Amino acid sequence: MKIDLSDKVAIVTGSTGGIGFAISHGLAACGATVVVNGYEQDNVDKALVALRATLPVAEIRGAVADLSVAAGCNALVKTEPTCDILVNNVRPTGLL
Repeated sequence: MKIDLSDKVAIVTGSTGGIGFAISHGLAACGATVVVNGYEQDNVDKALVALRATLPVAEIRGAVADLSVAAGCNALVKTEPTCDILVNNVRPTGLL
């Protein structure tokens, strides 16, 4: 099945690794512009490099924000005010 997500913006929270990274990869492979989110710039940068290595023509952006606090949520909304697809994959800080 071919899913065309061209012209859609997808924000995937907690997407620097694991399931969130895999979801980001899948959405980008379907043509969505993907916003990778994580707590630390270094992790976001590494995820962007890895995604671009396998999907060189995909439009992928990074957004560093701690979404467990209101200030982080506000920063993400300010950075990425448009969203068609939201995947809430973030794990609250302090939980295992």
